[in-house]
Amino acid sequence: MRKLSMALALTMILSLCFVFSGCGKKSVYETYKAADEKTEALSDYDTKVALTMESDGSSTPIIMDLKIKGANTDTPVMSGNVNITVMGMSITEGIYFSDEVLYMNAYGSKIKQSMSYEDLYKDGDLNSAEMVEFPEEYFSDLKFTEVDGGKKISFTADGDTLKKSIVESVGGSNSLFGTDISVDKIKISKDVPVELVINDDGYISNYKISFELTAPFDDGTGTTTDTTISIDLDITYNNPGSEVTIDVPADLDAYQEMTDSSIFG
Repeated sequence: MRKLSMALALTMILSLCFVFSGCGKKSVYETYKAADEKTEALSDYDTKVALTMESDGSSTPIIMDLKIKGANTDTPVMSGNVNITVMGMSITEGIYFSDEVLYMNAYGSKIKQSMSYEDLYKDGDLNSAEMVEFPEEYFSDLKFTEVDGGKKISFTADGDTLKKSIVESVGGSNSLFGTDISVDKIKISKDVPVELVINDDGYISNYKISFELTAPFDDGTGTTTDTTISIDLDITYNNPGSEVTIDVPADLDAYQEMTDSSIFG
């Protein structure tokens, strides 16, 4: 009877483990999916986006340090800096956004412009901070590697399958080529290396992806040539889930109204 009772107890424990999923580990994909959803749900975050675009031997690094509060609300507030290096010349622009007004401090000038949050992302190239959502098939044979403060996974995605999502994640063809080009006309490298770090709190804390895009480009003279851009994107979330403090410029009254419709030059 004692052996029977022990066997019955063991069976009940194992059954409870399956019911409540508390005694088994999540799969790599389940862990990634939960982290992706948890990170996507953040309304306040402090992020650094390093985007490097290279074409014809010319490299353009863009670094964005942004703090955002209320990203999932109708009244977001944002502060930060955008640094762009073009032909060896580095330009840093301080930005602050609140109450549908964008304040910019660059080129020795302080200017402001009325703008909705949607237009800021659409026209301001700030939508380059998006992560691609990957399907379960990429995670079937993966194992995590322990890193400081979390765990890392690396894999190679199929560029052909995820082309539309990847192009949209870096702002679309208009941000990359300066004109709207159908995704069908854009070629992407077949193998796309991806690296993700999930921190100990279950957030994605770092995301890296590299790829090449080739698209027909009209130089304005009626001549169309294939242009290839190599892209490296590195997104870091600083202490995701922690309190975010917006840096408000002390001299907002000194900013002059902008008349030019262009934002970043």
